[in-house]
Amino acid sequence: VVNDRYTASPVFSMGESGLSLIQHAKRALDEDKEVNQGKAAKDMLNTATLATGIPFAVLGKPSGYWLDVAQGKKDAPDGIYDATRGTITGKHAPE
Repeated sequence: VVNDRYTASPVFSMGESGLSLIQHAKRALDEDKEVNQGKAAKDMLNTATLATGIPFAVLGKPSGYWLDVAQGKKDAPDGIYDATRGTITGKHAPE
Protein backbone atom coordinates (compact mmCIF):
# COMPACT_ATOMS: atom_id res chain seq x y z
CA VAL A 1 0.00 0.00 0.00
CA VAL A 2 1.41 3.35 -1.01
CA ASN A 3 0.58 6.50 0.90
CA ASP A 4 1.02 9.48 -1.40
CA ARG A 5 0.52 12.07 1.36
CA TYR A 6 3.78 13.58 2.52
CA THR A 7 3.73 15.95 5.45
CA ALA A 8 6.64 17.80 6.97
CA SER A 9 5.16 17.94 10.43
CA PRO A 10 2.29 16.50 12.47
CA VAL A 11 0.94 20.05 12.63
CA PHE A 12 0.17 19.86 8.91
CA SER A 13 -1.68 16.59 9.44
CA MET A 14 -3.73 18.21 12.20
CA GLY A 15 -4.38 21.15 9.91
CA GLU A 16 -5.71 18.74 7.29
CA SER A 17 -8.02 17.35 9.97
CA GLY A 18 -9.40 20.84 10.51
CA LEU A 19 -10.13 21.18 6.81
CA SER A 20 -11.76 17.74 6.82
CA LEU A 21 -14.21 18.98 9.46
CA ILE A 22 -15.65 21.34 6.84
CA GLN A 23 -16.22 18.39 4.51
CA HIS A 24 -17.83 16.39 7.33
CA ALA A 25 -20.17 19.32 8.02
CA LYS A 26 -21.15 19.50 4.34
CA ARG A 27 -21.88 15.76 4.32
CA ALA A 28 -23.96 16.10 7.49
CA LEU A 29 -26.12 18.77 5.85
CA ASP A 30 -26.72 16.61 2.76
CA GLU A 31 -29.40 14.02 3.55
CA ASP A 32 -28.20 11.69 0.78
CA LYS A 33 -24.70 11.30 2.21
CA GLU A 34 -23.59 9.52 5.35
CA VAL A 35 -20.97 10.95 7.70
CA ASN A 36 -18.20 8.62 8.86
CA GLN A 37 -18.59 9.34 12.56
CA GLY A 38 -15.31 7.69 13.55
CA LYS A 39 -13.27 9.79 11.13
CA ALA A 40 -15.20 12.93 12.06
CA ALA A 41 -14.50 12.32 15.77
CA LYS A 42 -10.78 11.85 15.13
CA ASP A 43 -10.66 15.01 13.00
CA MET A 44 -12.54 16.99 15.65
CA LEU A 45 -10.20 15.83 18.43
CA ASN A 46 -7.09 16.60 16.32
CA THR A 47 -8.43 20.08 15.60
CA ALA A 48 -9.22 20.66 19.28
CA THR A 49 -5.65 19.63 20.14
CA LEU A 50 -4.24 22.04 17.58
CA ALA A 51 -6.48 24.89 18.75
CA THR A 52 -6.01 24.49 22.50
CA GLY A 53 -2.76 22.61 23.02
CA ILE A 54 -4.60 20.11 25.23
CA PRO A 55 -3.90 16.56 23.97
CA PHE A 56 -7.42 15.50 23.00
CA ALA A 57 -6.02 13.61 19.99
CA VAL A 58 -5.09 10.62 22.17
CA LEU A 59 -8.82 9.89 22.45
CA GLY A 60 -9.12 9.68 18.65
CA LYS A 61 -8.43 5.97 18.21
CA PRO A 62 -10.73 4.71 20.99
CA SER A 63 -13.61 7.03 20.12
CA GLY A 64 -13.21 6.47 16.38
CA TYR A 65 -13.14 2.70 16.86
CA TRP A 66 -16.27 2.54 19.02
CA LEU A 67 -18.18 4.98 16.79
CA ASP A 68 -17.31 2.80 13.78
CA VAL A 69 -18.55 -0.27 15.68
CA ALA A 70 -21.78 1.52 16.64
CA GLN A 71 -22.28 2.72 13.06
CA GLY A 72 -21.74 -0.81 11.70
CA LYS A 73 -18.57 0.03 9.76
CA LYS A 74 -16.57 -2.41 11.89
CA ASP A 75 -17.68 -5.70 13.39
CA ALA A 76 -18.33 -5.79 17.12
CA PRO A 77 -15.41 -7.25 19.09
CA ASP A 78 -15.66 -10.98 19.81
CA GLY A 79 -14.22 -10.83 23.30
CA ILE A 80 -12.34 -8.78 25.83
CA TYR A 81 -9.06 -9.18 23.88
CA ASP A 82 -10.60 -7.74 20.70
CA ALA A 83 -12.31 -4.95 22.64
CA THR A 84 -9.09 -4.00 24.43
CA ARG A 85 -7.01 -4.08 21.26
CA GLY A 86 -9.65 -2.09 19.38
CA THR A 87 -9.78 0.53 22.12
CA ILE A 88 -6.00 0.93 22.23
CA THR A 89 -5.09 0.65 18.54
CA GLY A 90 -8.36 1.39 16.76
CA LYS A 91 -8.19 -2.00 14.98
CA HIS A 92 -9.35 -5.56 15.57
CA ALA A 93 -6.96 -8.31 16.59
CA PRO A 94 -5.50 -10.17 13.60
CA GLU A 95 -7.19 -13.43 12.66
